[in-house]
Amino acid sequence: MYQSERLPSVIAWYKGKLLVGEVASNLKYTLTKGKNIWFSFKMEIGEDLGAKYYNSEVKDLEGVKIRNPKDCVRVFFMYLHMLITKYCKDNGLSDNIRYAVSIPASFEANQRKELMEALETNGMVVCRQSLIDDPNAAFISYVHDSENSNHPLLISPHYNSKVLVFDFGGGTCDISILEIGKSANGFYSKKSQNLQLS
Repeated sequence: MYQSERLPSVIAWYKGKLLVGEVASNLKYTLTKGKNIWFSFKMEIGEDLGAKYYNSEVKDLEGVKIRNPKDCVRVFFMYLHMLITKYCKDNGLSDNIRYAVSIPASFEANQRKELMEALETNGMVVCRQSLIDDPNAAFISYVHDSENSNHPLLISPHYNSKVLVFDFGGGTCDISILEIGKSANGFYSKKSQNLQLS
């Protein structure tokens, strides 16, 4: 069984089975995009395109019905939610889970809305504050990792510092200026400015 902290956002329909993640990603050059494999759909949500995948082999498959990028996001999170629920059950963990999702800094309101709908459809209730822009999420991860190293990041409680974050990926480079500080509730960061380079 394949295990990793990363789950590629790829969905495939192969030999009568729905595959998600690494095993689906390995079929990218075997199957036909939009027909029996779907990837790079994240940035296409929020567009009112109707049925974009006309040749989809699962456009009428009950419980799946992949016809457009929004359907792909829904199916991807359906699989992810199933994995999380199974892991918690198998390991005796609480099923009272709070979710946070990192998103591209360039995500517009309609894209955020469709993402929220896909999450809620799968029982993954999140508030709008749980959608964290990728540069902010990258910095939070960096701060977390630095706390476990010999060189933790020191944040002054007396003034709000600003940091420049470069987030490379998906053919773009998101550059964000984050304001960071400490409050009674602990560490916080918020976006001050954002720029995207293609």
